[in-house]
Amino acid sequence: ISDHALSFKIILPDFVEKQKQIIEELNKYKKAIKNTLLGWKTKDGREILIEYTIIPILDDEGEIIYFESIGRDITERKQAEQELSKEKNLHKAIIDNIPVLITRYEPDTKMLYLNKEFEKIVGWKTEEVKDIDLMEKVYPDPDYRKQAMEYMQKASTEWREFRIQSKSGKIIDSEWSNICLDDRTQIGIGIDITERKKAEDKMRESEEKYRAIFEQAAGSIVLVDGETGRLVEFNERAFENLGYTREEFGKLTIRDFEALESAEKVTKHINKIIREGHVSFESKHRRKDGEIRDVFISSKAISIGGRDYVLSIWRDITESKIAEEMLRDSEEKYRSLVESTADSIYLVDRDCRYLFINRE
Repeated sequence: ISDHALSFKIILPDFVEKQKQIIEELNKYKKAIKNTLLGWKTKDGREILIEYTIIPILDDEGEIIYFESIGRDITERKQAEQELSKEKNLHKAIIDNIPVLITRYEPDTKMLYLNKEFEKIVGWKTEEVKDIDLMEKVYPDPDYRKQAMEYMQKASTEWREFRIQSKSGKIIDSEWSNICLDDRTQIGIGIDITERKKAEDKMRESEEKYRAIFEQAAGSIVLVDGETGRLVEFNERAFENLGYTREEFGKLTIRDFEALESAEKVTKHINKIIREGHVSFESKHRRKDGEIRDVFISSKAISIGGRDYVLSIWRDITESKIAEEMLRDSEEKYRSLVESTADSIYLVDRDCRYLFINRE
């Protein structure tokens, strides 16, 4: 302590110039300096921050005799402030760079803050909305705006979809959730779902188109689970041709109406289709009323989500089979008659080439 130069030796480098300025100011103005900060290195090597009030003591002639100082160790407070500042900067960086829309607003929905993503997607900046009603801009329709404001004021964490209008007039599909802070202001968290909605609409249109084709197809179409034989999907013609309702048919498996093959053979047949990829064959199906119908089936193995299925299209050929049988019977009957007659019978074309000659 007796070392008068000690204060110059233990002052932290960042405060050396400030210390000189304080001494110069005290000597020049001879007035107290309040709440000034200096940093020191302690004997055990720690760095501390002291907030000082320094008072020059003067003699009768107004010259400085010595200085009195009152110091308060604010090292922990400063460290806490620095940590808080870091945390604040971190939060701001996250909010400004996160790819979601962030808004902060009063309970009456007056906007206080819009993040960078909101600025990028919707077009408005925080400084632009201080003197305007942003809700009126993004929700031009009064009734729709009222719905949005009621949802926001509830501070519901439940996600809800809203269509908002950007500064340029573009309509944006968005999804929002809200939280209430301790100071009663609220945070809105939004996601731009415009592209997702377009993809969903496109998928829905595609599904409706293929569903129409599926339902209006002339043949029966079924999607069969390769493991269980359960009917996963089927069109109206599939259950109507066999006399079932949609609900009844949905509870069946192929084994329940296959009339030609046993349950064991049906399983083997399904495995064959999955193994070979595509098989076409004739079979017989039993209607709900017990009638047996002839069918021609074309089956193809497909994989959905890593699971094996069989897509089958079958056509009722009962009437054509009956017609073929009748034609065959008629042909055999007339052939027998022609062959049995005592007369000679032959058939020639225009070039006098024999097409048929009976035994006589």
